[in-house]
Amino acid sequence: MKNNIFALSMLLCLCFFTACSNSGTSASEGTSSSSAAANKPADGYLIEGITQNFPIGSKVLLEQVRGRSAKAIDTTSIKSDGTFTLSGKVPEKDIYRLRIGNVPAQLIVGEQYSKVEVDFQDPRNIKISGNPEAEAIAELTQKVTTAPPDANYISNFIDSAPSPYVAYNAMLFIPFQKAPEIYKKGLARMKKEIPNAYLTTNLERYIAQENSKAQAEKLAGVGAVAQDISLPNPDGKTVKLSDLKGKVVLIDFWASWCRPCRKENPHVVEAYKKYKSKGFEVFSVSLDKDKARWIKAIEQDGLIWDSHVSDLKYWSSAPAQAYGVKSIPATFLIGKDGKIIAKNLRGASLEAKIKEVLG
Repeated sequence: MKNNIFALSMLLCLCFFTACSNSGTSASEGTSSSSAAANKPADGYLIEGITQNFPIGSKVLLEQVRGRSAKAIDTTSIKSDGTFTLSGKVPEKDIYRLRIGNVPAQLIVGEQYSKVEVDFQDPRNIKISGNPEAEAIAELTQKVTTAPPDANYISNFIDSAPSPYVAYNAMLFIPFQKAPEIYKKGLARMKKEIPNAYLTTNLERYIAQENSKAQAEKLAGVGAVAQDISLPNPDGKTVKLSDLKGKVVLIDFWASWCRPCRKENPHVVEAYKKYKSKGFEVFSVSLDKDKARWIKAIEQDGLIWDSHVSDLKYWSSAPAQAYGVKSIPATFLIGKDGKIIAKNLRGASLEAKIKEVLG
């Protein structure tokens, strides 16, 4: 449910792969390398487009994308013969979005020539040629689409890629969680060759975030000692998880705006009423940001236990980050010894586990 800038950047890059997956890169199908060299601008970029079946006058935009925002760098229109030309300088070499009418494509743009061919009736089959980096990505895409991408192959490709931008694109074929070492390797090359580039700083931030999540998941795994939580309750009084030591406690991450949470609340209330006398407690951590709505939801759902806390920081909630919570409802069942004995139990599964522990 939470977005971050790098994830959006990766999504844009994946659109580039899709667009290029069927592109032809041979001299017979596009601009030859010698022709590309002749067309290469002396200073800046040159993008020549050949379109079919687009309305005359359709806008063409070159955009710099940063998360959810897009800034137009250059714009033109499709001529009567279906062609268009963009030329100029970009703020920095990067992966830019080229929008031809309503058809998006991703293109590495710096100081080079690119030829783009697209048919409105077959918008996914965008052909990009004359740009060695784009051609390298297209070639890699063709290889990995014939078989699942191999981590070792991608790792070696990062070393041999013609530029760190191409190496960056190659990384995206492998999920970070599957091979974090590949991302570390790619970042090392990028920091060496393009240390101040947006992609480099953003990738470094993303890796740090993912490592932090992994560490949180490790600290909040079954068998780990539950980290203490100390936050204000609705009355402003500080309430601590450690105050419930010696009891079986369900840490329940929820929010008034979360429908699945509200739907699950009656099951938690039922379990609390049934096992409270045997030493069962609930410690509710809200990811709300509106105090009034938080309090109203507690009353509406009849959450009758005493331990309700929140820092009202939404997804930036400190306990949520410490426990690696990525979605809610999220629950952690804590044993009398303070260790996590189960996670994300709901409904009948929750009651069954409590019964197993308390008898």
